[in-house]
Amino acid sequence: GYDAIDRKLVVNPGEAETVRHIFWRYAALGSVRTLKQELDADGVVSKVRNYKDSRRAGGVPLARGALYLMLQNRIYRGEIVHGDKSYPGEHDAIIGQELWDATQAGLEENRTSAKTGTAAREPSLLAGLLFDGLGHRLTPSHANKSGKRYRYYVSRPLTTNSRADAPARRRIPAADIEGLVIRRLRGFLASPSEVFGAVGEPNHDVARWKVLVGRAIDLAERWDDLGSAELRSILLVLVNRIEVHEERVDITIDTGRIARALQGDPTGSIGAGQGARETDT
Repeated sequence: GYDAIDRKLVVNPGEAETVRHIFWRYAALGSVRTLKQELDADGVVSKVRNYKDSRRAGGVPLARGALYLMLQNRIYRGEIVHGDKSYPGEHDAIIGQELWDATQAGLEENRTSAKTGTAAREPSLLAGLLFDGLGHRLTPSHANKSGKRYRYYVSRPLTTNSRADAPARRRIPAADIEGLVIRRLRGFLASPSEVFGAVGEPNHDVARWKVLVGRAIDLAERWDDLGSAELRSILLVLVNRIEVHEERVDITIDTGRIARALQGDPTGSIGAGQGARETDT
């Protein structure tokens, strides 16, 4: 993310964008293992270094250990570290405070889960699916007030800039938006006409579609008994994208995935389908 020029750290714009991408994708995915898989698939590699003796290093996939170190590196916050203490540095920060906090919270939750053998009690159900009206991804964040933890989804520009620099971006209480989306999707599954309208075909097999609609209704009836992990899996199957506008929320569902999932096809969770938009105001 930086170049050393005249014994000072100077932000390298292209590398800095890669660093920010790594941080906000971790905040969205919540897993270094999954993050590494995604980065490898996207061809993201380590910084290339050329030495005076013609040696060349770097340019290889980032190891999980390197990603853990990167995600905890306070240099990206514009600080320098001596021992176990950090101090303001002379270089510019690459990572904003909210994105840093969200990343550290995720790392800490994963450390706690690893020690106790349990998953996080309050997972970010919509991570990776939410966008604001300007097309910026909303990433999970949190704040602690009077000993209580409050979760939010924050527009990406707010994780690297102040609210004054990004006045149109959003910071949304997680419980509010998650509740709205979950209620709307449950209502969709419970409505035979909506399900048929989304996944039906002109020359349909009546018996086949009755079974499919029945399975959707059954899922809606069992909704309250589903755990967070199950809800998250269902959301990843049903939803392509959620856009939060000033007076409405647009939920774009993947009709191809829904049909395959309700028919019991395990590839329904990853297959590509046609989008259909639902709107809540």
